[in-house]
Amino acid sequence: MFTSAARLSAPLAALLMVGTAVLGFGSAASAAEADSIQAVYVVASDVTPVANRQSAIAANIETVNQWFAEQTGGRTPIFNRDGAGSISVPIVTLAESKATIAGSLDGDATFEAQIEAAVAGASDSRLFIVYEGTESSGACGYAGRLLVIPTENCNIFPNASARFPYGITYLMAHELTHMLGAVPSCAPNYLPGGHLTGDPRDILYQPTATTPGRDWQNLMLDPGNDDYFNHGRSDCRDIADSPLLSAAPDTEPPVTDPSGFNGAMSTATTIEELRASTTYKPAEHGDILRLYRAVFNREPDVAGAKYWIDEIAEGRNVGFEEIVTYIATPDQPEFAAAYADVATNSQFLTRVYDNMLGRVPDVDGFNYWLGLMDNSGLTRPEAVRWVSESQEFENLYPYEALVR
Repeated sequence: MFTSAARLSAPLAALLMVGTAVLGFGSAASAAEADSIQAVYVVASDVTPVANRQSAIAANIETVNQWFAEQTGGRTPIFNRDGAGSISVPIVTLAESKATIAGSLDGDATFEAQIEAAVAGASDSRLFIVYEGTESSGACGYAGRLLVIPTENCNIFPNASARFPYGITYLMAHELTHMLGAVPSCAPNYLPGGHLTGDPRDILYQPTATTPGRDWQNLMLDPGNDDYFNHGRSDCRDIADSPLLSAAPDTEPPVTDPSGFNGAMSTATTIEELRASTTYKPAEHGDILRLYRAVFNREPDVAGAKYWIDEIAEGRNVGFEEIVTYIATPDQPEFAAAYADVATNSQFLTRVYDNMLGRVPDVDGFNYWLGLMDNSGLTRPEAVRWVSESQEFENLYPYEALVR
């Protein structure tokens, strides 16, 4: 991900206040019994559910699961899914008003009893709750016998377009790691409350007055494998053993390149040969290919792709900001043609969704990007660049490596 620390820190500043992890589970589905997680969207009796909130929650969980997969070699938290394979996110409307929940001393008991009564099978799963309102903990989120994210405690809301760690995704990953069982008090870097000192990259790292802030650009799951994941100790809890974490997937055979090309990237004459080259790195070079696709609304040309890959590899102080500034301007005929005849930011974003994602905009995602453009100075080339790094666009154009 090509992001700057300054851009990342502002929207995530509120996430410094996360709840204490309570590792003594007391729900009907205890840690020893439950082998799945049920996501639920919860509203008070006097609150109207927000349109598209369920789909945004599901999309954000999928983004977080992708982060877990990258950290664990393919293992992810196990969420209940519907018949179509999508993450199940039912709506539960509580009997209590929003004001009553805000002042409740035991919101967990209120949530748990009513959710289990309303959602079939919920009593057999751990509950992952996104609550539309505030509650008395004051935390952005917490994981005890339930995982609860009260959206209005810190004004952090689901957004289908958010890429990790933006929006609610960091908070979800943080609290899910607690739900899996981290951090045990036997961990070498344990801090009271279930967090860690030590490595600022850790998803459960807790900054103090005398330690660095979080490394938002490089968040990892126990980067030293010495505190709570794959640490190899028998005397300390390891979330690798959690029944809520899927088994490691079987290794899939690599995608076959029909050309049989197996040379260096510099000698590639097509994008297929470039992807089959011995030096092609999908995690780095795929982003450049996707940017070309996004800007010009076509497959990248091999000469242009090789040029920018070389510029970055040679350390010429070139990043995505410089690339997008050069290729995504009105002076570039293809960019002008792909995004022509759009006077307003609203019209431009509609064209972006059509050109890049092949669909009409969803309300939450559209309003998110339009707000950044209208109110925060996000330019049109920058909008194209950021959507090109979205998980949805990556799924459409993975540009994985090809091998013989």
